[in-house]
Amino acid sequence: MANNNALLIKLGVLTVALVVLWRVSKPFRDGLETAKQSLDNASKATGEVLSDVTAALNGHEPAQLTTARFFLFDKYVNTDQSINRTWRKDMIKTHDGIEALFKEILDPKARLKPKYQYLINGEVSAKTVFGEQA
Repeated sequence: MANNNALLIKLGVLTVALVVLWRVSKPFRDGLETAKQSLDNASKATGEVLSDVTAALNGHEPAQLTTARFFLFDKYVNTDQSINRTWRKDMIKTHDGIEALFKEILDPKARLKPKYQYLINGEVSAKTVFGEQA
């Protein structure tokens, strides 16, 4: 019986010690998490710069379209009629004239104007927006 009591006391002391250690180490663990997030952000930025430099050294240039046109698939149109921002920025990079098309078909909040709903799942170009020959 004495051995069982001694064992229970040791387990109790061990449990209390572990709880105290866990509580005391919380600021340290939080500091590690903050450091990890900072390193993640820094390494992402460094990786992007390294990728751009490597691409430039190897003569890579972003793809450029020969005419300003793209297809506005419904997967890029949100329920509020706004256009996916990342996709829109990527499309603008492919041809100088695409930004003008977006300026025409989108309202100031970057939502598709009602009169251009017909462009969803179709081609957006000077011909389909302005009626001009491409």
